Amino acid sequence: MDERRLPITYAACPSCGADDGETLFEAPAQLIDLDQRFRFATCRQCGLVYLVDHVDAAAMGTLYDADYPLHRGPALWGPFARFVEDDNARVDAARVARVLSQTTLGPDDVVLDVGCGRPTFLEALRDRTGCRAIGIDAVSLPPDAAVAGIMTAQGVPPDWPQEVVEAAPFSVVTMWHALEHDPQPVATLAWLRDRMRLGGVAVIEVPDLEGATARWMGKRWPGWHTPRHASVFTVETLRAVVERAGWRVVAHERTGTLAPFVLVALGVLDAVGFRFGRHPAPLVFPVWALGMALTWPWLGRRTRAGMGLQTIVLRPE
Repeated sequence: MDERRLPITYAACPSCGADDGETLFEAPAQLIDLDQRFRFATCRQCGLVYLVDHVDAAAMGTLYDADYPLHRGPALWGPFARFVEDDNARVDAARVARVLSQTTLGPDDVVLDVGCGRPTFLEALRDRTGCRAIGIDAVSLPPDAAVAGIMTAQGVPPDWPQEVVEAAPFSVVTMWHALEHDPQPVATLAWLRDRMRLGGVAVIEVPDLEGATARWMGKRWPGWHTPRHASVFTVETLRAVVERAGWRVVAHERTGTLAPFVLVALGVLDAVGFRFGRHPAPLVFPVWALGMALTWPWLGRRTRAGMGLQTIVLRPE
């Protein structure tokens, strides 16, 4: 087994900045082979649960390499790619509907998706509304992720690429499972708030530490995504972060656009030692599909609340 060690940087609380964390637990990396453990702590000042041992920024790309499943896309699943593509389309449609429940968009509007990965959501939103769609991700996306007419840029806040800076003001900003990766979420959200169009809206989806899947799975819960997630939010600490950055909460729901089953399935794969890239994904797809079918009433429905996902809708103060 090819195991590695990555350089580590010590971090204080990403929300309030206090260096006053009480160690919660140590855990190995999830879904990647690293020969080291990482500490999570609870901030004694604001209550945020955060990663103490950050992978150094220069080595961060190792965590999102060519085998990272969200960047590989449906092709990762070989002969089952069509089924995965169809499910991804349903997720994108749910995200488009979530945005359009809060605002209307047209050709004069600019939408920025932070942590865009493969920009299929932006493509669906652009096709539906005619808006100008821009994505930014911390790492370089594979060439086959490009979508005609959608600009994607690489960068990590606060070093925003110039093409993203010049695209402001934004009518909509989305972060689908991106804020929890950000080592400085308050600064990122404040930068975005200052570049919103009048009446603009932000939609953010993150894992919910108080959800049932987190209680069931403990350290194996994929909401930790060790060591990729810098923060793990409760309802209260998520609201504190966005309000500290100057946003006003207009809606907050304990649901998301992903099926809660995804959280359970990824945790099980990690527990049995499965690694994307080292093990062929098509081999586990039949079991994945069977598990989804058997647990559909409890884990398959995206609208089921309190299962480990939360979505917050914001407007600038």
